[in-house]
Amino acid sequence: IAHSDERTRNIFLISKRIYAQDTKKIDDDAPKNRKEISYAHDSIFKTATAGAAHAGSGATVNFVHCTEVPRWPGNIREQMATLTESVPDHPNSWFVIEASPNWADTSSVFENYCRAGAAGTSEFTCFFVPWFELPEYALVKFPALGVLDDYETRLRERFQLTDGQLAWRRRKLATSYPGIPNQFMQDYPADLDECF
Repeated sequence: IAHSDERTRNIFLISKRIYAQDTKKIDDDAPKNRKEISYAHDSIFKTATAGAAHAGSGATVNFVHCTEVPRWPGNIREQMATLTESVPDHPNSWFVIEASPNWADTSSVFENYCRAGAAGTSEFTCFFVPWFELPEYALVKFPALGVLDDYETRLRERFQLTDGQLAWRRRKLATSYPGIPNQFMQDYPADLDECF
């Protein structure tokens, strides 16, 4: 379930490409419409857009993937309540909530799921990946860093960041986030607190 019609279409197109490459698929029929793939063993893959009337209501779903929840239109709490109720409490059931932070989200639904999962107080598990865990977010060639500012010093001390990682951050701030370092923090958080 995506936050916009465009993203829903993109997810479905990715799924169609995967389906087309699946040599072990049971059903050789091509997807019949733009939002659903049916399999011969009675499984259905569907995509939907958040905010659609009662998405997930009246169905039993074994796997739900909610993407960009903080950007969903409408009442996020009600939509999540409907969706979580559609997934049975079964070991083969999955409910995934995946998103980038959005400080403009006043519902705090995504934050609540993340913090409860991180604290171990819900059935959800929080998987947080800070920007510096990705190897492509480090430069190999860069000018000497010189003096680090207070935030860079804290990052280096807390997370043992390399010069290449700090140089990548500086370049990204200068090219994509000039004058708006807090936007970088939202889009590339170092920890859960920076997400929210």
